[in-house]
Amino acid sequence: MSDGYSPATYDQLAAAYVRSGLDEMSETVLLARQHRRYAAAGRTAKIWGALQRWTMGYGYRPWLAVCWLVGLWVLGSAWFVLHQPQPIDADQNPAWNPWLFAADTLLPIVNLGQDGYWRLPGASQWIASGLVAAGWILATTAAAGAARILKRV
Repeated sequence: MSDGYSPATYDQLAAAYVRSGLDEMSETVLLARQHRRYAAAGRTAKIWGALQRWTMGYGYRPWLAVCWLVGLWVLGSAWFVLHQPQPIDADQNPAWNPWLFAADTLLPIVNLGQDGYWRLPGASQWIASGLVAAGWILATTAAAGAARILKRV
């Protein structure tokens, strides 16, 4: 027995919108397809689908990933304002800047000269590790979305 979900129907409608020059409508249909796909799946897939929907719009809304990056940067900075770490080597460390440290931790490719100079105890180590993981995922998503947008232009 089928639940009536047919991805081909969504794909055909999206393609028709693209041929008509209505790219935004096409993305709306593709978002609906993904939402319906995960709604018809099991519990684990539903959780994964919800995570994708709210963090990056299933890859169709990369600006959401940028919003999450900014939000995590502010939260990480606020944490490190209140929890300043000790330097690893007292003779070799830059001036402490919690905003730059959070950005340096969160952005995977950028080196702002803060990461690697500080001893992060307890929860700060877990928060920094979470920022690194989230940064890789969200920055990659934002970059892939930007590449897709530039490809269309």
